[in-house]
Amino acid sequence: MTGKNKTTSGAKPEAAKAWSGRFSEPVDDLVKRFTASVGFDQRLAEFDIQGSVAHARMLHAVGILSAADLAAIEKGLADVSWPGRMEILRREPVIVADGAHSRESARRLRESLTDYLSCQSAFLIVGMSADKDVSGIAQELAPIAGRVIAARADHPRAMPPEQVAAAFVQAGAEAEVGAGVAQALEKAMATVVGKEVICLTGSLFVAAEGRAHLKKTGATA
Repeated sequence: MTGKNKTTSGAKPEAAKAWSGRFSEPVDDLVKRFTASVGFDQRLAEFDIQGSVAHARMLHAVGILSAADLAAIEKGLADVSWPGRMEILRREPVIVADGAHSRESARRLRESLTDYLSCQSAFLIVGMSADKDVSGIAQELAPIAGRVIAARADHPRAMPPEQVAAAFVQAGAEAEVGAGVAQALEKAMATVVGKEVICLTGSLFVAAEGRAHLKKTGATA
């Protein structure tokens, strides 16, 4: 992909974009415009589904949809899920999986935790790929990070956890280097305090490993 990479005062650097590190040449402006609303669209997804259900019920009420069609649509929409995106894996303690891996998505995660879960302090289990903006992500999540364990997902492109922990410390958070995701999750569950929310983030690989561990151990609820 080609295109001029113009920067203006206040513009985000390329490293802050969700697609950072994936291309050897500047990304075309068309792609930037096409993906600009992804984070916002994610937050609206639940309301989009509710609107679709209401619209289907209206169509049924005026005789356009049969009862069977309405039931099928409602069931299909009820089954819609996006694993690893603000996914609540457990409610006691609260464990959330969100594969936020860019500065923008990390900011959206912080807003979602505070707005929807009234989270004031999160116990973060963070791991990410080597090409990600670790400083930017740390700066966005540090304000709600009560504690951080930097964990390495089982992935060849994973960033060293020491680098992740250092970025969070630099951003003003308390961080330590952990082993794998499962071990970090077990430690968090054993030491979580009060209404602290445990959050697996930084990578969909981290979110997936956390989900798999909880399912394997029967710890989901």
